[in-house]
Formats: sequence, structure tokens, C-alpha cells
Amino acid sequence: MQAAAFFPDKNFHLISQLSAPQIQEKLKSLSSNDLVFMLAFNRDAQGTVFSHEEASALWLKASAAPLVAMWDVNMQNGVLGGRLLTGLEQGKALGQLFKQWLRGMPLERLPMSVAPVQATFDYQALLRWKLSSRSARPAL
Repeated sequence: MQAAAFFPDKNFHLISQLSAPQIQEKLKSLSSNDLVFMLAFNRDAQGTVFSHEEASALWLKASAAPLVAMWDVNMQNGVLGGRLLTGLEQGKALGQLFKQWLRGMPLERLPMSVAPVQATFDYQALLRWKLSSRSARPAL
């Protein structure tokens, strides 16, 4: 896992290769000192398919630690939040690149761009996990 190299004093566990019930058990065993990053997850180890919303609801119900979302579709009441990728903003950015291409700019000259994100936090979740809104400020 690449992120672990940047945070050698932290422990990382990738649990997406488990079944949904196994993931829920892992999440129940965490503490409020842990943090769960909700990455893309739509199929568990048993082949069960989940919508983004269904997966978020399962993790939210089970987790004894705060959940940090990466996509706007994972944001539900109770999810702490994060810097969210949104389909709308990605579509706008892609539309701008497409217009440049239609006007004759070769694909190889189109600029690389950083995915647009929207910092979004659930105030009730901040309170639940005893985090101040100031602690979310660096993400804004």
C-alpha cells in the first residue's frame, strides 16, 4: 500500500478483499482512535454487489471509528466527510478539456489536471468524534 510509505508510524490494513460481514466485524473491532478511509467498494470477496450508498450504510452501521469519504456518493449522515470527488465537478472539468480538443488542440497537448474536490463534513459526526470544526480546516 503506497500511503503507508508516507506515514511509517501508522498502521494500514486493506480489508476490501473480505466479505461484507467480515468487514463489518473488523470495523466493529476498531476504536475511536482509528480512522477508516472509504475507498471505492462495490463487490465483496463473496461476489455480492453493493451500490456506493449501500456500502456506506453498512460501514457506518458497523464502524466504531470515524469514516472518511473520498466520493460524494459515500457521504451520508454520520460519515465524517473529507475532500470529496464529485461527479458533477469531474464532468465540468472534462467538459472544458473536451471543448479544447474540439477546437483543435491535440490530445497530447491537453493539460493534466488535478481532480476537483469539495471539502464536506458532517457537523454531527464532528461532534460525535469530539473533533472541532477547526480540525477540518486544513482540508478546506
